[in-house]
Formats: sequence, C-alpha cells, structure tokens
Amino acid sequence: MYSLAAPDAASVAWWAGIEAAAAAAALAEDNFSAVAHQVAEAVAVLSGLVDWGKRSAAWRDERAAQANLLRDIFGPLPFRTRALSASLSSWKDGAILTTARRVYETREYAFLPFLADLVQEAGCEDAEVMGHLRAEGPHVRGCWGIDLLLGKA
Repeated sequence: MYSLAAPDAASVAWWAGIEAAAAAAALAEDNFSAVAHQVAEAVAVLSGLVDWGKRSAAWRDERAAQANLLRDIFGPLPFRTRALSASLSSWKDGAILTTARRVYETREYAFLPFLADLVQEAGCEDAEVMGHLRAEGPHVRGCWGIDLLLGKA
C-alpha cells in the first residue's frame, strides 16, 4: 500500500533505481519507447511529480511484468558467481552451445525446454538452471540461463 505522505529521500532514490533498472530491461529488449517511458518515470520520481497515493492496478501489473523481465536477465541471485561444467560445451559435438546460440540469436524461446533436456542429458543437475530453462518465462535476450550456457555470465 502506498502512503499519501511525501516520500523520504531513501524512498525516492530506491524508486529511481527501480525505474532505471526497468529502463535497462527495456533496452535489452530493444524497446526504445519503453526506455523513454522508464527514464521519464525515473525523472518524475526524482522531481516529486509522482502521486504516491494513486497507483493503479494496471501500474502494479506493469511493474510485476517488469520485475519478471529483470529476474530473467539477472537470475535468482545476481551477485553470485556460478559456473557450469566445461564438458557441457563439448557434449555431443557442441549441441548445447549450438542450440543456446540459436535461441539467443533468433529469440525463439520456445526451444528453451528442449535446451533444458539437452543440458540435463549432458549431466547438469543445477536445479535453478533447469527450472529457469523450463519456466514459461517471460524470457528475453540477456536471459541469465542462456548467457550462462554461452559463457557470457
């Protein structure tokens, strides 16, 4: 629930950070109109133009969708380093890397469950990776699971 009182400086800084992160997620999707919207909202937060007491259900739904995109990009614990076995890249003549590259380049995220099957067949037992690859999404370019497989994470 949002307070009608003016926010303190910490709240303003936190919201501005959220808006900036949402702008970064939109940029990862090549959605430049959304980037512009998020930057404008961050400026509104910083300048005090936001009515803190009148957030609509559509606004909350949009924020939830953006949070899901951020989770897809940064993963469950974004500041934790993780690595997969190097043998995954050479398994079955590079089938995992080839499939991961195809998904990354074409943005055909419907192939992620198939990719998860390949990764599991190759011996990966990381529950977070497997769960993420099999999840419905949303998935976007920069997805932490694909980036991990491609060595970009």
